[in-house]
Amino acid sequence: MFDKSFIFDDPLFYSFKRFCSDRKMENLTDVLVSQMLNSFDPAPVYPTQEQKFLAFLICKNLSDLCETGRAILHDIELRGHPLKNLPEYSTISLCKQILDVFYSNNMFIKDPYGDGNRPNWSAINSFDNGKSSSAYKIYRAIRNNVVEKPDAGKIQDAVRDRNREYFLENYDKIFADIPFREGLARFKNFLVVDYVKKEHLEYVWDFFDSLLDIFIHESENIEDLKSM
Repeated sequence: MFDKSFIFDDPLFYSFKRFCSDRKMENLTDVLVSQMLNSFDPAPVYPTQEQKFLAFLICKNLSDLCETGRAILHDIELRGHPLKNLPEYSTISLCKQILDVFYSNNMFIKDPYGDGNRPNWSAINSFDNGKSSSAYKIYRAIRNNVVEKPDAGKIQDAVRDRNREYFLENYDKIFADIPFREGLARFKNFLVVDYVKKEHLEYVWDFFDSLLDIFIHESENIEDLKSM
């Protein structure tokens, strides 16, 4: 018996994916993810525009992680190493496809004075309300896992200190209650195999540094966004 609370376990999702147009697939993804998120977290959400921006940013960053994972896999494959227990190309693509439903690239304006992104408030506030709510529930679930739960502080310390053993043991807690968590589960194995390049390992660690920073400094980030 599979757990239908996770989208990667739902055979209907794969069945529709084979025959649906991109538009219909986007709508199906929206419905399934929304239903699953509501089963985990039924409380309504009324995010501010600043909170929406942070939620969309998390979805975008996770989508970028998928791209990074695909590039690391390609490098490993080119060098003749096995891909066993690492993320699969198809799973990465599907995970990215799901995440891309819940934000749009025009929400982000390249900051001419730094490396980050500034919000396009018009694009953010005109985005579909249902998808905005789902994006925020994704954000809220991860925030709860890495800030609110009892082990959250230790997970933060493990990332900061590059404590691989503790991070690997507790990695799955970061994405608990996320419908597509199975699509991200094997990314931790990039830190296990000994033939991932050092600079690629640092890409993975840097991602989690940045991810946690958004949540740990949420209040300051929101205040900064209010001035934009």
